[in-house]
Amino acid sequence: MGSCSSGAKARSASGGVPHLNNPAGIPSNAITEDEFLALRGVGDSVSGAGIDMIGGANMTRMTERQRNKAKAEIAAQAAAYYDKRQQAKNEYKQLVES
Repeated sequence: MGSCSSGAKARSASGGVPHLNNPAGIPSNAITEDEFLALRGVGDSVSGAGIDMIGGANMTRMTERQRNKAKAEIAAQAAAYYDKRQQAKNEYKQLVES
C-alpha cells in the first residue's frame, strides 16, 4: 500500500508525535464550554421554547386569554432552560478550576 503524503506533514522532524502550537497549554482532552453545554443539551444561547407557539399566524388566531397563557408558558419554559444552562456553566467552571 502507498503512503499518504499529508500524514508526513503532521509529524515532527524525528518522525514521532506531531508537535502542535498550543500557547495556552490546554490539555488535548479538554473541551470548550460550548462543547460541554451542547453535551448537556443547553448549547443554544436561546431556549427556542416559543418558536412553534408564536411562529406564523398562530398568535393572531388566538384569543387574548390564549395568547397570555401561551406567553406565560413560553416564559416558564425559557426560565427553566436558562436555569439549566446556568447550572451547566457552573458545573463546567468547577471542573475547569479543579
